[in-house]
Amino acid sequence: MTMSFASPSPSKRSRKSGFSKSSRDFSNTGLSKLGSNPYNTPFKSRNQSLCRPNIEDTQTKRAVGKLKHFLNRKWYTFNVSPMYNLNCSEVSFKRYARRLKETLLARLSEQTETEYEVSYSLYSNMKLNNIDHEAIEITVVKIPVTGNRSIAYNAILLSWGATRKMQPENATFLPILLCCGLKNVIKQVHWEIQAIHDCFISPFDVHDEEMRMLTVGILQNFTYENDSVIKLRYNLPQNSKSGNLDITLPILVLSKLWKCIHGTDAHQLSDEEATMFWREFHSHTYRSFGIDLGHCGLVMVSFPDAILSPDAILARRKEHMYLLLSFLMSLNTSLTSVAPHVHEVVLSD
Repeated sequence: MTMSFASPSPSKRSRKSGFSKSSRDFSNTGLSKLGSNPYNTPFKSRNQSLCRPNIEDTQTKRAVGKLKHFLNRKWYTFNVSPMYNLNCSEVSFKRYARRLKETLLARLSEQTETEYEVSYSLYSNMKLNNIDHEAIEITVVKIPVTGNRSIAYNAILLSWGATRKMQPENATFLPILLCCGLKNVIKQVHWEIQAIHDCFISPFDVHDEEMRMLTVGILQNFTYENDSVIKLRYNLPQNSKSGNLDITLPILVLSKLWKCIHGTDAHQLSDEEATMFWREFHSHTYRSFGIDLGHCGLVMVSFPDAILSPDAILARRKEHMYLLLSFLMSLNTSLTSVAPHVHEVVLSD
């Protein structure tokens, strides 16, 4: 189910016959609720300080420059607990790679004719401050009998602006894991990383409210052309026949609404402002289409140069990648080390 509109003036548009038809169509989904007032209570998000990078800082500028290698790729996102068995020496990296290779050969038994090359390496200059640990890259190359080599798994483990209180004793703190590759290989690699490094890997718990807060963070920090559009995907309530609702509209609509609420001052985002923004947006949508988005879950936000979903991110500009990593860092949780427990990897298509 998809709908589009181009103006934040639904009260006038609702009198037009086209919108009357849309309203009648949506009324059959069971989503229209007269008198509904979504988000009566403020958001309780984990981050209100999303902002563009301070490139006047030399270390930040260097780290942001490295982000060009992350662009235009879909990265699955995972949260990693402190790693209590990680040594970054060259000898240790070779030992970890050898063990991981043996695991892949043993567990992917249906591909016994396939060989794998595994490497661990430091990914330098990916630190926002001196507290951050150097990032680590893990790469798995798949070599079938035909000899056509391909990347089966590529991951970066990094810390992006840690504070001293985050650093555990006798452990390496790399809470963000970005990876791409084959899903069956991702699952096996993460199983082994947990066992080798005495850590726990879990998908980031990106809530509906976090998605909304990131959206207004991007609206505040970036300007788009007048013809640029934003796409929002919602999960409909269980009593609806359709699973998803896609909304496409000019970014200018949301940008103007946000400026009316937040103003032009460079103060931090607040939960109250975000709550007011989405309440107004949902009111416009309800009056125009007769659909109450306050009872739907936001599951994807797609800007022209950045996409966020609960388990993956994609950015086309370094500044957006910086913002997305800062967002993930704010969602970091203090997970307990439970190796060799295996966390099931579930990824969207």
